[in-house]
Amino acid sequence: MDELFSKALTQEYISNKKAPNPSDTQCLNESNHNQFIHLDQLALGGLPEKFRDKDILELIGVLSKLTVHIMYSFKMDDNTLRYCHGSGFIQRVRKETFTLCPCRECEQKNVIQRSKEWYKLTITTASPVFKRYNPKTNTDARAELFYDNESSPVSEVDIQSFEAEDLNGDDNDWGVCLGVTHDQALATRLTDSIISYEKLQGQVYRRYKNQECTNDKLVVVVGHPHGGPKVVTIGQRHQRITVKSIKNGQLLCRYAYDAVTCPGSCGSPVYICGQPISGFGYWFGHPHNHVKGAAPETVGGFNFSTTGMECVD
Repeated sequence: MDELFSKALTQEYISNKKAPNPSDTQCLNESNHNQFIHLDQLALGGLPEKFRDKDILELIGVLSKLTVHIMYSFKMDDNTLRYCHGSGFIQRVRKETFTLCPCRECEQKNVIQRSKEWYKLTITTASPVFKRYNPKTNTDARAELFYDNESSPVSEVDIQSFEAEDLNGDDNDWGVCLGVTHDQALATRLTDSIISYEKLQGQVYRRYKNQECTNDKLVVVVGHPHGGPKVVTIGQRHQRITVKSIKNGQLLCRYAYDAVTCPGSCGSPVYICGQPISGFGYWFGHPHNHVKGAAPETVGGFNFSTTGMECVD
């Protein structure tokens, strides 16, 4: 499996367009695009028979509400402008008070006009999405929320920074970017979705953790392939790969699975039914994000998640 992982390709999407049209994209994985499920097509019948559970369907719906499209511009070595597209997952919203909102809109205003109450959004993703990012020069980095179809009313938040334990390493290829907004209604909407997701995740985990069907290990990936509208793909987990054991019953690991992904899926949240995670911690206990897809020439290759911390089951 280590060899398959080393041959797999990171799946950020590089485009010469700020808003690419996925139908115009030439993709080596195009034959599998028919496995993309758009949100308005998501139904119980689309889940594997053993997992046709209304709570799982609702969980996927809430997961999708917290999935974002990440985009920023950068310059190639020849000074050509390009755009990097990826995906991410909002796992935390925190309110800030008595400080000036740092979003780009507020920075254009004088001190009196700037919002004194704003919100930090912790957005998990995969480090390859940000390997071309420089906070001093990439000033247009943003996350698009609710980009479910071409006519969706999309919300945007500015991305201010990115953190990873090792930006170029494979053992720690998970990271977080910081989004900022002073939109209270948006913050409330996201907070409600996080609460719902944690509740559903707990219910589903307790229901399936000891059932025989979890040997099939349902995998769900939600993301923005090719920088386009959000899609869901469903597959099976094939292996949990242990990177190292951590004290207090924690395990640093990644997963191999067959749910379809494409460039632009990098950073997508990966839901694994029965996965023993310990909540939405920062470096510890977090869910996994997608990072690599099987190389086209690899026969029997798998897709891979970032490393993540979880409880040992």
